[in-house]
Parts: sequence; structure tokens; C-alpha cells
Amino acid sequence: MGTLLTAQNIFGVIFIVIALVQFYFARNYARTIKQQGTTGPQTFAPMTTWLNYVSSIIFLVVGLSLIFGSLSH
Repeated sequence: MGTLLTAQNIFGVIFIVIALVQFYFARNYARTIKQQGTTGPQTFAPMTTWLNYVSSIIFLVVGLSLIFGSLSH
């Protein structure tokens, strides 16, 4: 029980929460672009969406590695 609230586990949970929020924002942005479109040409919209997905995956991997990785023991 003493190893449950280490700083590494707390940061792991924080990174996982950030990943979930980032994934939600990316999905919401993609849905908004599909439904409403844009008033002008936004060539950065697809790249923004994919970079949001990639960053959410990176945050998720970092969070899981902090909790379950070899350094967690």
C-alpha cells in the first residue's frame, strides 16, 4: 500500500488523464470540421487533427509506462 501513491504513479495518472482529454478534443475538432466545415481554406486542419491524435497516444504511452514500466518497481 505504501507504493500506491508514489510521485511516479501520480504523474502516470495525470498523463493518462491528459491523454484522454486530448483525444476528446481531437475527436470533437474532427467532428466539428466534418459537420460544419470552415469558412475559408484551412489546410492545417487535417494535420492538426492527426497531431492531436498522435500526442494523445504519446501521453497515454508515457502514462502507462510510468505506472506499469520497469521503473515503477
